[in-house]
Amino acid sequence: MGGGFLEIHNNVVRVLTDFAEKAQEIDVPQAEKDLKHAQEAMINPALGIDIAAALIAVRHAQARIDAARKAANKEE
Repeated sequence: MGGGFLEIHNNVVRVLTDFAEKAQEIDVPQAEKDLKHAQEAMINPALGIDIAAALIAVRHAQARIDAARKAANKEE
């Protein structure tokens, strides 16, 4: 995963990132699979699994799912 930059100045938020996707374009079933895989990696870490990376993957997948569902609810 790439890095990012967040700046807040005079009630204006500027976000620079290496990666972004539109909520409407998120593949929710794939994000759910990614979430399950990352959660399993945290529960049963295999040799060489980085727990911190797994936690980041969990948060990323959950954020994608949340964004997609929020966008879907706005469309209804």
